[in-house]
Amino acid sequence: MKKVMGLIVLLSSLFAGAAFAQSASYSTLEVTKDVHVVTGPGYNAMFVVTSEGVIVADSINPEFASRMLEEIKKVTNKPVRYLVYSHNHRDHIAGGQVFKDAGAVLLSHEEAKNAILKKPHPDVAIPDFTWSGKKYALTLGDKTMELVYFGPNHGTGMTVYYLPKEKVMYLVDIVTPNRLPFTIIPDFDPDAWVSSLKKIEAIPFQIAVFSHEGPIGGRAEVVAQREYLADLKAEILRKMNNGENVMEIPNTIQLPKYKDWLFYKEWLPMNTWRIMLGIIMGY
Repeated sequence: MKKVMGLIVLLSSLFAGAAFAQSASYSTLEVTKDVHVVTGPGYNAMFVVTSEGVIVADSINPEFASRMLEEIKKVTNKPVRYLVYSHNHRDHIAGGQVFKDAGAVLLSHEEAKNAILKKPHPDVAIPDFTWSGKKYALTLGDKTMELVYFGPNHGTGMTVYYLPKEKVMYLVDIVTPNRLPFTIIPDFDPDAWVSSLKKIEAIPFQIAVFSHEGPIGGRAEVVAQREYLADLKAEILRKMNNGENVMEIPNTIQLPKYKDWLFYKEWLPMNTWRIMLGIIMGY
């Protein structure tokens, strides 16, 4: 019972329910000129001020969206013109109705919209406009935001946001600085994830904004995320090739290089199960 309650508390803090969010503090940091990140309980979301209005990247939840709209008004009196959904997961895109009511057009990759329609939720507003393929250039006034899709890696329709002029990138879920991947690495394709990270590293960005932890970093955090996944898989394979009992590997595995990352002790065994079962079962 204690373990169950502990898990409930952990999930509550990570997914930042509205009741918790009401008493939490929000703040806005300037990433670079006209680019800002709003930090709140467990999440960060980015917005870009252009000469003709504001582009928002993710709405998180209704409480976060409302507070973010307040934070935007502290920076500019320009209206929010677009809200872009990064992917289909509700913990990043609930609250979109707040921006839609404020006059914004909701935008996502077509794959994300299809997934949202398959599992509708009252807190998730349906995108008004979708794009397809690997890249879409969203231009508003004097700013262009490239929306990049690398194919399946996490969730459905996962979009990376890139501002080529400012050389700023916003990465949702696929890079979380100095923290192990969430529990059993749900709804991730680890190999495709690594492939996407390599492609991201090839983009000439200088600043990265992250949806969890951070909130601001750079290329080093992307590299570290990829190296963790590679190191974890290599250590699992080493143990398997040495004939160790696969049922014990999650209990004995150690990666000292990452011992100071958040949730190292708690989530390393769960991360191991996910990667190891993928190796064994081919999914």
